Amino acid sequence: MQPINGFENVQAVHGRSGGMLPGGTYVMVITSAKEDTTGYGNQSIRIAYDVASGDYAGKYADIAVDPEQNWKHEVEIDVQEANGARFKTLIDAVQASNSGYVWDWNEAGLVGKYVGLVLQERKVTLTRGKNKGQDRTYLDFWDAVPAQSVLDGSCNVVPPVNDKRTNKNEKPQQQVQAPVIDPSMAPQMPNLPQVQQPTVAPQVQQPMAPQMPMQQAQYGYQQQAPRPTYQQQPDVYDSDIPF
Repeated sequence: MQPINGFENVQAVHGRSGGMLPGGTYVMVITSAKEDTTGYGNQSIRIAYDVASGDYAGKYADIAVDPEQNWKHEVEIDVQEANGARFKTLIDAVQASNSGYVWDWNEAGLVGKYVGLVLQERKVTLTRGKNKGQDRTYLDFWDAVPAQSVLDGSCNVVPPVNDKRTNKNEKPQQQVQAPVIDPSMAPQMPNLPQVQQPTVAPQVQQPMAPQMPMQQAQYGYQQQAPRPTYQQQPDVYDSDIPF
C-alpha cells in the first residue's frame, strides 16, 4: 500500500459508521486483508474476519479462506478518509491487540492478527438484480478497539441501527398484547375502619283504604227510553160561545 504522509501523527477518530452477526462489539481474528478502491475513488482496505471468542466464536471458520464468501464477513475502510484518521483507528487497535506488531504498510501482515471490532447494522432495500425490492441487513465498520477491552468487558458498544430501507414506514405494526398482571403484585388497599351506619326507625305500613270500583265507560249503541206519545183531545162544544 502507498503510505500516507504524516500517518504516525494522525489522531484516530472513534465512533462512526459489511452482514450476519448482530451489531455489537467482538474480538475478531483477521482472515483476509486486501487493498481496494471505494465507489468514489478513494483508496480503501477490505478486512475479512472471524469471531475469535464468545458465543459466536468460529462462526465463519468454514468460509474464512474463500474469497468468494468474504462479503458475508467483511468490512471496507476508507484509507484516505479524514487524512487516514479512520484507518488509523484500526491500526492502533491491531497494534494494541498483538504484542510486538508494528504496522509497516503491508496489508498482508494483518492476516492472523486480533482486534476488537465494533460493527453497526445497516438495513437497506435492494434496488437492483433479481432480489430488487427485498430488504437486507449488512454490518459496517463503526470502530476498532483493543481486543483486551472487549474481553474484560470495559468496551461493549452496540451502535444504533442505520435503517436506510425505502419501505420501512410501510410495514404493518405488530399488535402488542396487553401485559398479564399478577394479582399478588397488585397494590393492597389499607384496612380502613368500618363506618357505623345510623339506625333508622322501621316504617309502619298503613292499611290501604278500600277503593270504590271504578265505573267502566260504556261503548257502543245504547237503546234510548221511548218518547211519550201525543194524544189528541176531543173537541168540546160550548153553547155559550157564539161561533
